[in-house]
Amino acid sequence: MFHMTGTHAGFGKLTEAVRSEAVLSTTQNPRATFERSRVTRSGIGATFEGNLTLQGVVRPVTLDARIYRERGSDMGDLSTLVLHITGDLDRNEFGASGDANLV
Repeated sequence: MFHMTGTHAGFGKLTEAVRSEAVLSTTQNPRATFERSRVTRSGIGATFEGNLTLQGVVRPVTLDARIYRERGSDMGDLSTLVLHITGDLDRNEFGASGDANLV
């Protein structure tokens, strides 16, 4: 689950635009979910395939994840890991097409 109300876009006005009803509508849709269907290990991470639900719209996506130890932790300490997830999607497919001139 992704908490969309915590979405940041670099600076205040742009973040407001991204969170607005015209784009992500985070007030009405505070969460997005990802249901994985396949995981492929690759190097220090993995590729996740599955369905992303954003604003009530479900679309298949592929996400790349890299796994890191927490900064400052001992080499063998795997008790706390950091997961960095990246991927591409077309926001228009999820009905988030507003404010095209800003975001």
